[in-house]
Order: sequence, then structure tokens, then C-alpha cells
Amino acid sequence: MIYLANWLLNGMVVIGLLLLGSAPVHAQPGETTWTHNGSVMRMTMESPYKITVWYLEPRPGIMAEGVRPGTPFLYLETNPRDPSQVRGIAHVYALGCAPIPYNVAGVGMPGPNGRPILVLDGPSPLVQRDRTGNCVPVGETLRSANSTLYLEMQLE
Repeated sequence: MIYLANWLLNGMVVIGLLLLGSAPVHAQPGETTWTHNGSVMRMTMESPYKITVWYLEPRPGIMAEGVRPGTPFLYLETNPRDPSQVRGIAHVYALGCAPIPYNVAGVGMPGPNGRPILVLDGPSPLVQRDRTGNCVPVGETLRSANSTLYLEMQLE
């Protein structure tokens, strides 16, 4: 966990990768490539403590909900006292609805295959359409696939 903490603390994604001996796939400096639920994602360090994750190659199912390359998925902040901990805003997407934000928190750590992973949890919104067809959050659930988010860094 130390290398991931250093990676987040220093705002330099390459630190964790250098310790693993690889480089990110097609990423620019300050960016790494991750996967989430069949989609390819891009993580960008906006500052030493701010992270944005957006869709690079959305999977077909999420594209049917209106997600396109470049659509934001997560806005995260690291904890300055423990940079392996993150919290922020994730988004649920539904066809014809604006992105629906919800709070998530979690940790970065080495995954079972040695690649860094990010695991985030938070109650995801339940959405219904009102009489006019607008999307309205009507509650939250911890039993949705959106309630636990698992991202894994991709290496060459």
C-alpha cells in the first residue's frame, strides 16, 4: 500500500508504475489507464490531491445509456494524512437523464495480480421518471452494482 500512497501523495501516477516496472497504456504524463466494469477509463491527477476519472472506451451497455468517450465518471480527493484513502463523487447514467451524482469513499491498494486497484463504496441513487418524464432520485441503495466500484490499473 505504500507505493500507492506515494503515488497519490506526490500527484505523480508514474511512481506506482515505476515500482511495478511498467508504464501506463497510451497515457500522457499525469494520467493512467484503468478498467471498470468492462469499460476503459482514464485517471488524471488534477493536483496532488484531486483526481478525475473519465470514460476512454465505454462498454456497449453504458454507451446505450448515453455515455461517450470523455464522459466524467468520478471526481475524487485524496486524504492528505493517508493518501491511500479517497472520497468524492461518482455518477449514475440512465438514458435520457442528466448524470446523477452520489458520494463514494474507498481505498487504493495493490490488487491480487500486483496491479493497483481502487475500491469505492457508497449508496447509489434509485431513479424514477416523474409524470413529465424527468429523472428523479427517489432513494438510495447499497445493493446496486453502482454501490461498489472496482477499478484496476492497466499496464503494458
